[in-house]
Amino acid sequence: MLALSYLSAILVAVAPIVSANFDLNVAIGDVATIFPWPDQIGIWVLTDGDDPKCEDLAENGVIAGWDERNDLSHGREGMRCVPGSHCGYYHPDDHPWPSVELLEMHFTNNPLHHFTIYKDRGYTAPDGFTWLWPMYGVDGNTYGACHTDTRKNWDCNLNDDKLKLHGRRKFRCLTSITAKEINDAKRQGGKKAGDFEEYRNPDYPFFEVLSHNGTAIPTVRRLLGRVEVACQLNMRWR
Repeated sequence: MLALSYLSAILVAVAPIVSANFDLNVAIGDVATIFPWPDQIGIWVLTDGDDPKCEDLAENGVIAGWDERNDLSHGREGMRCVPGSHCGYYHPDDHPWPSVELLEMHFTNNPLHHFTIYKDRGYTAPDGFTWLWPMYGVDGNTYGACHTDTRKNWDCNLNDDKLKLHGRRKFRCLTSITAKEINDAKRQGGKKAGDFEEYRNPDYPFFEVLSHNGTAIPTVRRLLGRVEVACQLNMRWR
């Protein structure tokens, strides 16, 4: 846990706008399949506080997660990390300070939660050593600041162990917006629960993926017989 003096110094630097915070985490995990081996996925997730609970990550069985993308224009949700190598969720244990120059976050469209942090636009907090990265909105205004922090990692087994996630915090963002606020907006946005759009994943011909809330519910269906295993997860196959 952050020392009180350390946290106070950071809060002073971004006062008076700060009344909450959220953590940016990368998570990789294994999803159970009908085969002897699992499939690996990677996502960014948001958490509140130093001790996130697994049930908070998967509220009502739906995980709010974001893929990495090269382009977040035209309302595309996701995370854009520069440079692309050693930057995101397939390098969970890499420290973001030497690896990240810019992180663009397009969480939701309604309401609009879109922020970008830049290392070279940062400044030193009053503690004399913490480097704060201002959170810029699309309107050019700042909505808080983030700092690198990888001192927290966590493991969650979800959906009767069909999904096993290992996560590590990359940034703590000091702002008036909470992870719960953004996660709830993500879960409620896009398609309704009963409004599915089918498409085939060419990399996994044995799998059928149903779109839900703008992301996907992987549905593993055996071609012979009527055995079906559904993982209620709000994320895309990687």
